[in-house]
Amino acid sequence: MTLARQTNVNDPQVAADARQGALVVWTRGPFVEGGSSAIYAVLRSDRGRFGAVQRLGATGGGAGFDMAPSGEAIVVWDHPVCSDGSDNCSLVMVAIRPAGSARFARPG
Repeated sequence: MTLARQTNVNDPQVAADARQGALVVWTRGPFVEGGSSAIYAVLRSDRGRFGAVQRLGATGGGAGFDMAPSGEAIVVWDHPVCSDGSDNCSLVMVAIRPAGSARFARPG
């Protein structure tokens, strides 16, 4: 099964809930030296269907994520904010998908 046709895909990971729903998270990029990567997620319902791929935001590295038995999902990552390309100034970003929702809420 192909979830997305993308180049420069890195570190795909999966978490599942008690109802056989799943969350797949990966990063993509960077495309230029010193550039940032982006983090993506896609959800699989307990009926076995995958939803649309959602770009959550820019990232300077990988992500942490999990799913609760109820189906609520959370993704946490670092968002680079340095204008000089260094990696020592970042924001911690969080995106939450409430149980039963098809998409993550806007990260913050």
